Order: sequence, then structure tokens, then C-alpha cells
Amino acid sequence: MSDAAFYSVIMAGGASSRFWPFDGDANPKFLLKPDGEKSLLRHAYERAAALSERENILVVTGLKQAEIIRNELPEVERANLLIEPSRRDTLAAAGWAMAEISRRDENAMALLTPADSFFEPQQEFAKAIQAASKENSFEAGRLYAIGVKPTRAETGFGYIEIESHNPALVQAALRFVEKPDAERAAEYVQSGRFLWNVGSFVWRVEDFLAEVK
Repeated sequence: MSDAAFYSVIMAGGASSRFWPFDGDANPKFLLKPDGEKSLLRHAYERAAALSERENILVVTGLKQAEIIRNELPEVERANLLIEPSRRDTLAAAGWAMAEISRRDENAMALLTPADSFFEPQQEFAKAIQAASKENSFEAGRLYAIGVKPTRAETGFGYIEIESHNPALVQAALRFVEKPDAERAAEYVQSGRFLWNVGSFVWRVEDFLAEVK
């Protein structure tokens, strides 16, 4: 890891209709327990805690889910629970979190990760973050997306096209593709040049803020 302070931001807002009854504000998807023991939100926090000090872990959520977050993650400091007054898009929520981190430490690096994703084994996730964060591979101005090698033609994920079959952990992304249909997803997997976009990113906070200005 770089010597810069490393923050983790868990995105725990938004709503969907794919996992009813785990969909609405009162029973969000991140409360699901894929392993029968811990919620997705708890797993997200543990991913963050493996990379960041407790005081450097932020959670972004909405008014209707704030109490759920407090109950599920009582260790999150009150100042680190960012509650959106109204639901906005992911960019707005991420921008708010990064601006808050920049206010505390303008030289910080940050991970942005969703509350409703499950990574197994979690050590591989941490390894990818650490690879992106190494000082000798972290180039100013670049934003890093975490990609996962697909195991099937999944239509529920977006995809990232990479330069080659190079096994290096850090590679250049050629383009991001929205969720494809089944035929296109099969083509992506067959090509060997596409990764699942799992919605987790690493960057220097100042680089992210410069991009969204």
C-alpha cells in the first residue's frame, strides 16, 4: 500500500426490485446473508476494515436506511455515516464522500465498494486493491476499477474490456460496457478479454474530484 491514508467508502443506498422481498428501503438487499451468517453489509465492512483504519471507513446511505445501518454496523462513527437527504445517483453519492475525505486529507486514497456485493475469497479482493495501490504502479490521474474474471455469460453485470490476456493484476481498461444480453455476454466470456465490473474502484481522491469537476 502507498504511504497515503487509505479510506474505504461503502455505498449502501439505492433500491432495486430483483430480490423481492429484499428490495425496499425497510428490507434492503444488503441485509441478505449469502453464507447464512453475515449480511452482505457486514461482509462489505470487513472488506473495508482489512484495508482501512476504523476511523477511515465511511458509509453513504439514505434517510430511510440510516437506522438499519446504525443497527447493523454500530462501530461506524457517527461522522462517517453520510446520509443523503434525497436519493441521488451513484456519482453524486461518491462525489459527496470523496469531498468529505478530501476535507480531512487531500492526499488520501480511497476505495469505493457496494454494500450488496459478495466476494469469495475476500483475500483476493484485498490483493487486487493492494496491487492498484502500490506506489510504483499507481499513476497520477488514473482511476482503477476492480474486475473479476467471468465464470459464465452473466447478464446481470457490466463488463470491462482489457488490453490483452496479460496475467498482470493491473491492466489498462479499453472500455466499460453496460449489462449485455445473453448472446453478447457469451461473446465477451469466450473472447477472454472481458472482466465483470463489480462496482468497486480505487483512486487518489484528488484525481477523482478532478475528473468530476
